[in-house]
Amino acid sequence: MTTFARWVSVSLLLLGACGGAPEECTTAEATTDQFCVPATAEAQQALTLQARPTGCSNVCNGTVEFQCEVVVQGTVITLGLSRTECVEEQRPQPPFMSSSECTLACAIPDPVACNVPALAAGTYTVRAEGAADQTLEVASGGATQCTVGSL
Repeated sequence: MTTFARWVSVSLLLLGACGGAPEECTTAEATTDQFCVPATAEAQQALTLQARPTGCSNVCNGTVEFQCEVVVQGTVITLGLSRTECVEEQRPQPPFMSSSECTLACAIPDPVACNVPALAAGTYTVRAEGAADQTLEVASGGATQCTVGSL
């Protein structure tokens, strides 16, 4: 067997051993203590707000993703954040970390985009679980996005 053939055989064995690990995912509501609202938003244009979820954005043996769902009811805009955590059953925690260190290792989540549909001119209240309500003015000549500040 040539060196290349041995390398291919070993690589395929390693890929088979590492791939296909079953994941168990759970989704739950998330909160934010920070979201942005521009001074004025452009009327009749979609608007992208950002919210920074609270909590950890990592797990030692899996992945975490945050999502934002926007609901507009009359003049109230609600940002609904959720957190999906997927744990790979066969993926071990990093060997250099104990279980307690792994639990304590917490990354601050990146902001998540909250896509608001086009709104008519007027005054709206924007709310999200865990944060104070903010007022949004919608008029001609406004912004179509905003970003949360750095931590």
